[in-house]
Amino acid sequence: MKNLTQKFRGSLPQNNKKLTDAHPDFVGRIQMQNANWSAAAWLNTTKQNVPYLSLQLTGDGPAQNEKIKVAIWKNHERRRENSEDPHFESVQEMFGQEFQLKAWVTPVGDDYHLELTIEPTNGEISEALAATKKRLSDFLAESGVARLLSISTPASTPVTGITQNDDEPDHTPF
Repeated sequence: MKNLTQKFRGSLPQNNKKLTDAHPDFVGRIQMQNANWSAAAWLNTTKQNVPYLSLQLTGDGPAQNEKIKVAIWKNHERRRENSEDPHFESVQEMFGQEFQLKAWVTPVGDDYHLELTIEPTNGEISEALAATKKRLSDFLAESGVARLLSISTPASTPVTGITQNDDEPDHTPF
């Protein structure tokens, strides 16, 4: 995964052995870049009731200690008439590289499958994201933090939304 250069596309079947809410909704094994991974995904919602997917990939064999945990957010721009638009989509950093993640929940017989694509973004980011990164970098430099801290694995829990603080001033622009 560290040197993923090609697009991955795969499918995870619905977990028909699920006994509790803690068990994943989709499970399977996938192969990316000649490495095998165990995959598990949960359909979750934020406190604001926005659906997202939690995806966990665990390396097999010698790479067993490699774990990837990411959130794939609901695609709010999805057009219902276009089945190629993913239900979930996000850009996540893994191993210091940005990846585009897309997911579709599709019916297969009496069950569902999670169709998944993972591909490197090749460093292409929007002008808005580049401007935000610059503002954040400038803020951190002014705060005495010269650069972002390097993180080898993503945080173990996904961000579940922002809680509203009633003490915020009324002139907040968002």
